[in-house]
Amino acid sequence: DVYEVFDALDENKNGEIDRDELKKLLVTLGTAENELTDDALKVHAQAIDTAGNGIITKNEFVIWYTASEERIASEMKECFDRFDANKSGTIDKDEIKKLLEGMGHKPGPHDIEEAEKSINQTEGELNFEDFSAWYKKSLFWDERKHGAEEAAESQESVLEGIVSGFNDLSDPDMPWRAKFFYLFSLPIQILFGCCVPDCRPPGQEWKCYGTFMMSIVMIGLSSYFMVEAVVEVTNAQNLNIPTAISGMTIIAAGTSVPDLLSSVIVARNGHGDMAVSSSVGSNIFDVTVGIPIPWIFFILFCQAHSCEYFVRLDKSDLVLPTILLLIMVAVIIFAIAISKWQMTHMLGNLMFIFYFLYLGFAIANKYCFWISMSL
Repeated sequence: DVYEVFDALDENKNGEIDRDELKKLLVTLGTAENELTDDALKVHAQAIDTAGNGIITKNEFVIWYTASEERIASEMKECFDRFDANKSGTIDKDEIKKLLEGMGHKPGPHDIEEAEKSINQTEGELNFEDFSAWYKKSLFWDERKHGAEEAAESQESVLEGIVSGFNDLSDPDMPWRAKFFYLFSLPIQILFGCCVPDCRPPGQEWKCYGTFMMSIVMIGLSSYFMVEAVVEVTNAQNLNIPTAISGMTIIAAGTSVPDLLSSVIVARNGHGDMAVSSSVGSNIFDVTVGIPIPWIFFILFCQAHSCEYFVRLDKSDLVLPTILLLIMVAVIIFAIAISKWQMTHMLGNLMFIFYFLYLGFAIANKYCFWISMSL
């Protein structure tokens, strides 16, 4: 754990890393001690000290260490040593797949075949130097570096991310698409950065409760304004889209964005089951808590103030969509089962097909024919 590494290095417990402690870390990560001259240490220290004040703080160290190539190489060596059971400095070529999987990759048969052809071997054995040279030229290394950089960026505060993003606008290598989305989302980033306490930077974990509460508040406010905007745009004076259709499309998609983002985050971390259960649980929560609880409070408020306000629901409009929803849930579970409970591209495409089939039937039922059902 990166925090344990910092605590172990910070021998005087002053919350900072001095030059000697930094040298000790770099030697541990595999840098030759004779290469760590005063000038070399100064260059390393400047790379970590983003504030430029000559002090390496815990926050700066955690972000640098998370993204550093030295850490990745050190973890690669530790994984290699685990498979080198007899401590001979070599492993069998048949263990390449297990080694890559132990480092968090998912190599296919073609990747293993290419590795066996490319890595220099002696009587079916390969040493760490040859494996390391191949690995650092492979896509696996780029994948690991990209993941480390993303992990480091995720520990920046929102406001720090805004500043670094603004500095990147002048980078000619930054894609125009990334620049556009940065500028497009800048007002939202500033709003959320000012209103929501950020618990991601190292040492700010104690803000997690405030982050949780204010995130719910901001999601609620965003949803309210989105719904009001959709109602205004789709009313009879503008686009004249029925509320049932706008509810099943625009509003349903907009209010599901938090579910989408959370599912993507946990799925990319290897928790596909959490991604699926999050979406299913969210819909169950919407139906059993999100709809009835606000209405209960609203009815109690109206009764307490002798208000005569009600919303009439046509049960014939609810029975068929509810039955279709239950059928869709059963079909989705069946589709996941036949995919052997694995999130594949084919399963993702099936999900899109199921959604558009459901949407197409709902719209056709509204405009082309009418199936009225009641219990």
